Formats: sequence, C-alpha cells, structure tokens
Amino acid sequence: LEHKRMTTTKRDKSKLRECWPPAAFVLVCLGTAWLWFSAFQIKHPFRPTDILIEGSLLAAAILGWAFVLKLRLRMLSLGWAMFTYALFMDLLDEFTKEPELWNTIIPGILSLAGLVIVAAGFFFSHRLVRGELARTQAAETSARENENRKRALLDALPDLVFRLSREGRFLDFHAPNDSLLFAQPAAFLGKALGEVMPAEIAARALLEVRATLDTRQMRILDYQLDLPGRGLQDFEARMVAGKDV
Repeated sequence: LEHKRMTTTKRDKSKLRECWPPAAFVLVCLGTAWLWFSAFQIKHPFRPTDILIEGSLLAAAILGWAFVLKLRLRMLSLGWAMFTYALFMDLLDEFTKEPELWNTIIPGILSLAGLVIVAAGFFFSHRLVRGELARTQAAETSARENENRKRALLDALPDLVFRLSREGRFLDFHAPNDSLLFAQPAAFLGKALGEVMPAEIAARALLEVRATLDTRQMRILDYQLDLPGRGLQDFEARMVAGKDV
C-alpha cells in the first residue's frame, strides 16, 4: 500500500511538472493581452488577411511547442516558448497602434533569442544522446568480451559442466565432447534431476545443490552411473554457487 501511494505521488508530481509550463504561458499571454490593450489604441480597420496569417503561425507554433514539451528538455521548451510568445505579440500588433519598439524590435529579439536557445538545446541533447549511446555500446562490447572469455575458459575445460537451478533443474551445460554426456541434451535440458537420474542419486544431488547455494561453499558429490555400453562408471561432481543465483 505504501509503495502504491509513493508511486501515485510521483505520478502526480510528474503530471504537475508537465502542466505548469503551458499554464504559466497562458497566464503570461493573458496578462500581456490585458496590458497591451490597456496601453495601446485599437486601430481601425483591421486587416483580416494579416490576422489570419499571424494567427495561423501562432497556432502552428503552439502545436509545435506541445510536441517539444513531450521531449522534457527544458532548454528546448524555453526557447520554443520565447519564439511562440514573440508570435503572440505579432498577433496583438494587428489589433492596435503601438511604437516600433513593441511591434518590431522586442518581438524580433524574442524570436531570435528563442531560436538560438532551441538550436542550443538540440545541440546539447544530441551530444547527450551520443554520449549515452557510446556508453551503451561500450557496455555491450565489454559484456560480449566477458562472455567470450568465459566461453574460452569453458572450452578449455576437459570436464562436463552443468548449470542447475535451486530446484535441481538443468538450465545449461558445457561438454568438450558430446560423447561424454550420459544422455542427449534434449533428454535433460529443462528437466529436473529426478526425471533424468536414478532417484537415490537425484535426491543426494538435490541436497548438495541446495547446500551449495545456502553456504556459498564448494560441495563434492561422488556417485556411480551405469552407462549403456560403458558399464558402471564413477563420477565426482564439484558444485559451486554462481554469482547470479
């Protein structure tokens, strides 16, 4: 219940972080519009074509900002918000008579600054992605090299090696020569000791497997198997606990 409550709280905080930039932008735009129409004289007549063009550009910028917000990159979001705000000021300009400072210079500065910030955001995010990709590739290469070294060590062993679960189920094996196996791999892989070996030996082996995993110390099991064509054979099994068990 506590874990569920913490998960819900984190989800709520994440939604709040996603919602506040658009909400703040809307409040800033509303405040700007109120101050704008209070400070500047309404002009007549309006030019519907210019209003339509400016409104379309603003709508496209807002739609683009919605996609940018999904990336959760603050620099990109800030730059795009500045660019969108400049377009909003251009739209307000179509309804009022104001000094050149407000209808050209300030919107131009905001547009340029916003686009520069957007470009910088793309640059740094690209570098970040490239760095993460390089680290992932390096980790995968290291894992492959470790696997190759382990495989080379196994290939150098003259003995049979079996990997078993705590329940005594055969998970994997290594054999320098398949003729050394007591059965074909399909006959024992994925099966329990009791399904493959004599009951008495299987019971002893399962006890040793669990004791090895519990004590993390090597255990030795001596047993005999009657192999077809080879008669009664003596075996010694040395059991060690794997790091991932």
